[in-house]
Amino acid sequence: MTLDATARAPWAVSVSSSASLARAHLVIEGECVLKAGTDDEVTLKTGDLAYLPRGDAHLIGSSLDAEATALSLLVKTPIPGELVPIRLGRDGPATRWIAISASCERHLADPLIAALPTVMKVGLNNAQALYWLTDALGLTLSASAAPPVGATAERARLAELVVIEAISRYVYGLPAGGKGWLAGLNDRYVGRALALVHGRPSEPWTVDRLAGACRSPPSPSLPRRGRSNRSRTKRDTNRRAHSRSPSSVSSASRPRSGERSGDEQV
Repeated sequence: MTLDATARAPWAVSVSSSASLARAHLVIEGECVLKAGTDDEVTLKTGDLAYLPRGDAHLIGSSLDAEATALSLLVKTPIPGELVPIRLGRDGPATRWIAISASCERHLADPLIAALPTVMKVGLNNAQALYWLTDALGLTLSASAAPPVGATAERARLAELVVIEAISRYVYGLPAGGKGWLAGLNDRYVGRALALVHGRPSEPWTVDRLAGACRSPPSPSLPRRGRSNRSRTKRDTNRRAHSRSPSSVSSASRPRSGERSGDEQV
């Protein structure tokens, strides 16, 4: 987390471009606008997050016509365990927002980053990670209270969770039938193949091996949401089968001699 700011209109903050850092702005309370390059303005309200995956230069503020202050001039030297709140602007309506900077291994993340828009806006209302982060900021912490041990690391991890949640919501909210990396992540088989390749990059994957792995049940190292449901369904089916009395099983339903039952077939 780079900044925890409360700004009163009119205000604006300019953020320079960065080739190594992605930028994100999370509105905790109030409303503001953001503009990057030639893209249209994006309005951010309470619970909205704007993510700039390629770190493009941009403006954020109550009005983009207001005199802008550079983000680098607002960032203060952190006090151990605390994120010093910043106040700017004048006497208009207040907006509280958090600036987040994130880095990653670009050689691994470039395909995903390239597939995302310049500004990705996502609503995070009702997201558990958002509640955790606002609690960690100590919104009700008194000025005399000492920050808890590990508070800085906790905020950093929670900020990561917020960004991950935002990307996840954006990807799964895309319409069906698209193309490219994001559409692949949403596809049942292609998404699993991508997870296998990136999860086990040292294996000599071939198209045939990936096809076989994607058709087989998920392994413990690659969990799937439906796995527990399928296991539960199989247990229920077996329980019902054992509860039936022998007399209720017709000769037509019994397997013939030398023939395995359907449950035993591979």
